[in-house]
Amino acid sequence: NTRALLPQSTNAWLDDLATAPAAQKDRAAYAKSLDADAKAQIKTFTDKAAALDLGGEAATRLATMIQDQTPPATVAGWIATLDASAAFKARDATKAGEMKFTFESDVRAVARQALAEAWTSADLAALEALAAVAPRQLACAHDTAAASLARCAGLAHFSRAKGELLDPATGGRYAAAAPDVLRAIDALPENDFTTQRWDIARAFFGPLWAGCDDAAFAQNRAALADLVKSLAGSDYPARFDLQRRLGDLLEKKCAP
Repeated sequence: NTRALLPQSTNAWLDDLATAPAAQKDRAAYAKSLDADAKAQIKTFTDKAAALDLGGEAATRLATMIQDQTPPATVAGWIATLDASAAFKARDATKAGEMKFTFESDVRAVARQALAEAWTSADLAALEALAAVAPRQLACAHDTAAASLARCAGLAHFSRAKGELLDPATGGRYAAAAPDVLRAIDALPENDFTTQRWDIARAFFGPLWAGCDDAAFAQNRAALADLVKSLAGSDYPARFDLQRRLGDLLEKKCAP
């Protein structure tokens, strides 16, 4: 009996069964396969989702579980993502400081995206590394928790989608580059280069040089370090040319 655990999915399946029984054999077999362990696993998923205020997201998945014939391995993956998100939340809560009133909403948004994209603990660690750059943007200067910083910088870019910051195809290069980008920003005295500091931070979350292969990305990364070093020690009128070159570098797209 799956009705108590999966009421929407079960009722929809029974309706389909009444109108087209021949087409429901696979779903019937799946429903019968949900033994005590499988049901306990589903209950674990719903409980962990509720703890992160993602009960609605869990309900949406359970509503079509029989129709989708969701395998236990998939549910195990959902649970692993929720566990990683819970650990992230516990770490990040210690950084919320005076912004605690927005933290719960921000960390829920991160956990929701993590579940939607099947993030791992490595993805959440990468988010923490990337978010360290965000305070160099004026709008994010008062945020301290990684979840809040990521949301301020643009959570849509903290994604495993193609071309985004967590795209598996990029091999984690943005998280690896984050400390160098932060050093490049901080190499520019704030009083003299406020705009350039903001420009670098904003471009980084674009993401920066998204169309570049790894070799070109590395070259641009080295060029940024050299350029800000020259810019920091520059005088007028040479500074104008260096600022133009920095703008060109930040806008560089490479070949798609």
